[in-house]
Amino acid sequence: MWLSLICMIPFDLARFDEPAAPPERLIANRLDRIGKQYLAYPGIERESAAMLLARLYMRTDMLSRVPDHVDWGIQRIREGASTFEVIGIMQIAAIMMKAGGAGVASPYIDHFRNLIEALGSTNASTNLLTSNLTKDTLVRKYRIKLIVRLAMCELPGKPRKVNIQNRALVLPGTGAEAEDAYTDQEYDASIPDSIEEVIEQLVTGAQDEDTAVRYSSAKGIARVASRLPEAFSDEIVDAVAALFSVHGTNLADDLSDLPPAAEMTWHGACLSYAELARSGMISASRVKEAVGWICKALLFDIRKGSHSVGSSVRDSASYALWALVRAQSVEILSSHLLEIAIRLVTNSLFDREVHVRRAASAAYQEAVGRTGAIPHGIDVLRATDFYAVSIRSNAFLVAAPQVAAFTEYRQSLIDHVMKTIIRHWDPKMRVLGSQALRAMCGVDLGVLGPRIALELRSRLRSIDVNETHGALLSLAEISKEFNEQGYENERLQCFKHLSALPSSAFQKFRGDLIVEAACYLVSESISPAAINLAPANDTPDWRYIILENGMKHQSEAVQAAASVAISVASGFVDCAKDIQTFVKEFQAKNASSTVQCSISRALGALAYDQFDNELLEIVIKITGSSLKFSPSTLRRIYATVLSGLDDYTVDQRGDVGSWVRMATLRAVASMSQAIFRNRLRLEPFEEYLPPDLWHQAIGGVLKQGVERLDNVRAVAGEQLMGLLWNSDIRSHALGPWKVPGLNKLESAFPLDQTVPWNVGEWLFPRVPPLLDVAAYRKVLLSGIITSLASRNESAQLPLADALCTYANTLPLSPEPEVADRWDLLGFIDSLLETGRANTSANTVMIPLLKTIDILFGGEVLARLCSEEDGKKRLISVLGLAGKGAERLKNVERITAAMKVVVDFVALTPTASSASEYVELFLGHRFPRVSADTAEALYLLMQTQDLGESEELEELLLQTAWVNIDEQIRQQKAKEAVDLLRLVVLGL
Repeated sequence: MWLSLICMIPFDLARFDEPAAPPERLIANRLDRIGKQYLAYPGIERESAAMLLARLYMRTDMLSRVPDHVDWGIQRIREGASTFEVIGIMQIAAIMMKAGGAGVASPYIDHFRNLIEALGSTNASTNLLTSNLTKDTLVRKYRIKLIVRLAMCELPGKPRKVNIQNRALVLPGTGAEAEDAYTDQEYDASIPDSIEEVIEQLVTGAQDEDTAVRYSSAKGIARVASRLPEAFSDEIVDAVAALFSVHGTNLADDLSDLPPAAEMTWHGACLSYAELARSGMISASRVKEAVGWICKALLFDIRKGSHSVGSSVRDSASYALWALVRAQSVEILSSHLLEIAIRLVTNSLFDREVHVRRAASAAYQEAVGRTGAIPHGIDVLRATDFYAVSIRSNAFLVAAPQVAAFTEYRQSLIDHVMKTIIRHWDPKMRVLGSQALRAMCGVDLGVLGPRIALELRSRLRSIDVNETHGALLSLAEISKEFNEQGYENERLQCFKHLSALPSSAFQKFRGDLIVEAACYLVSESISPAAINLAPANDTPDWRYIILENGMKHQSEAVQAAASVAISVASGFVDCAKDIQTFVKEFQAKNASSTVQCSISRALGALAYDQFDNELLEIVIKITGSSLKFSPSTLRRIYATVLSGLDDYTVDQRGDVGSWVRMATLRAVASMSQAIFRNRLRLEPFEEYLPPDLWHQAIGGVLKQGVERLDNVRAVAGEQLMGLLWNSDIRSHALGPWKVPGLNKLESAFPLDQTVPWNVGEWLFPRVPPLLDVAAYRKVLLSGIITSLASRNESAQLPLADALCTYANTLPLSPEPEVADRWDLLGFIDSLLETGRANTSANTVMIPLLKTIDILFGGEVLARLCSEEDGKKRLISVLGLAGKGAERLKNVERITAAMKVVVDFVALTPTASSASEYVELFLGHRFPRVSADTAEALYLLMQTQDLGESEELEELLLQTAWVNIDEQIRQQKAKEAVDLLRLVVLGL
């Protein structure tokens, strides 16, 4: 790339050659040789080499060598050059034609044409060599570029003058446009015969299998058309329109018969239309046909296996309409604007792909802004803007009903949903489509609902599972809307429509969808009137659907739908006989687990309170054996639930484990209340809920109550209050199950308190005194340590103040005469025990080290200096922080340990040992750690009265710890520590 700049100097390169220099030493030859050397490289070296050679041969003193260079490229292609080298050769030619224009290419146009011919055609090459080359996308793309740029050299140098609506603003009467264009009358030169072949190759390229080639061809078609008279450009537009009919399709035909391969042809045609429209090449006489084909392309969605193709076609069709409304006047488009608006709004609301919805929305916005003639344009645009259509459910369920409120769009939207969406291959689209249909019918339910329901009935006998499934879902949704708006007769008709569904539909492939949707329809349409219908041809057998097909199905989703349906039905009819049948099947020796699960699900959903019979007693009797867990089973369940409190999983979404912990808190509370409520039935009780397991649960809830996340604390506080003040627990949690420190807990969290636990300023001053309760000391301290490391200031700051205040009130050593009182030495021992047990766990050590740093700042550790036992604890804490620090890799832990070590320099018992550790951190292999240590040590000198430290402070400030070599950094660290010893020890 730098060498290519030499080619831009405005002097003859020969002037810089040495006299009598051999040919290989000439600058031009050397540049040529270097460029060709890198032309076959696969990376950016090839692109730079192509730029070098292109600039070299565009020089006026090198133009005479252009034919030889092009012939060399042709020879290399014929000799079987690698694909990368061929791409490089084509890049050179493309750059020369673009930057040099006709001045470079025209004199040697035959040579460049031979280069293009050497590459064969884009679809069927003449020999194996070019066949392999044209399999490469870049080769085909650059070949199209060369064809277009060569044609530009043969055509007039200015585009034809066209009247493009809303083009860049030009002051009237300035004639600015006239200077840059020509009219048909001014164009007298004959059109070269080769242009027809160029158009043919570009139209063929528009059908290429690769999008990049199709797009290059489309742009080339528009560029060539812009240099031709209107009659010729109209022929090009006709050639593009003919692409839509390649597979035998007419404007009136259905697209469902098109093969998936048509996607490439239609995509290229839409792109070509878009580029022609942008250039103003679509004349008024061709607008009607163009709008017809483009609007048809907006519906292009062809099934291919388990998915569909056509999103690129719909996207490019939106682009084409966007370009068309920009270029054409309102007068020309007036008769087509409503059709354009309806099609764009439909796609922006109901297309499966987000990029298509956004493209259609952008095109509609352009149409509204450019023409000002779209019905309700601003109001519709407000509902279908970029953000509104970006989420599929919002587009279907929120935006669509808002647009359907306007009569100009309502019927078209409903027709599209009926014809396309509820028949879609994607079940999720059918579900959303049925919900959208309900919302749109709700605008005028009395008129639209019955008519649409009748049409849906006719689809229930379709052989297409997708169509049947969509019809059932839509009938269910419309029934739901009938129920909400009080149309009971129409709702009953929806129930009757279910009789049109043949029983064979349940046995088809993917019949689970049909059964599930049928159960859903029953649950939404069944009513007392439906229950009392006399048996007839139009009366559906809802029991057969639910009991024989839904309840016995293998799919859990179908079972769930059946249980909902039987639940609704049980509110209108006595289901005792059905349930007795369930019971027999449940108790049968050969009953499958699937059937038992389904029956259990249904039994839990029945409306037992609607009829006066022994139904509930029957269910209790047959399930009685399962109501009472064995002691070991209950213990395992309880312990398993408790383990959820230890889930601290973190991923890119954050602390996702908090969801588990909050669910666990609710589960622990509800299980505990249920267990104590039934204590008298659970004997021996200690085998069901051992006291230590119960106390572990209380401690776990307490720990979550002091966690860093506000929402977790709020849930924990709510559940703890329920446990403390629950009447069953207070009555039965006696003896070994009595909550230790209950008086302290009740005092800290009275029943009448209304402040939620997520308010840290209220909660945290009440927490540290609970550490006096030995049973919960370990888990509570663990939660406090975790919260102290939080970046959430609303939790960290009040808790730090409360903990330091509490620690400073503790006696230094145990006082036997004071019951339920901790001591400072015991507090430090607990911290040491936690650290020693988790030396390799950064998730524990980092919060622990930060806690020690906070205790130092609160002057808690300074109290230990007066006692021999306290000094021993300080030395142990220092060792916990400093030992092995040089082997640590986690920067956050290294920094936390460093701060503790620097803190301990200010404590007399540990000053000497801490100074040795400081040297490790100052000379650390991570420069950032060295700089942070220097900063921390300097701040210590400023805030603690350690003696005269001016020389040390100067060294710390003037040393560039981040930028110096590691060996020099270690020397500076040694010097700093020597000065530090002089300051703190007087050595």
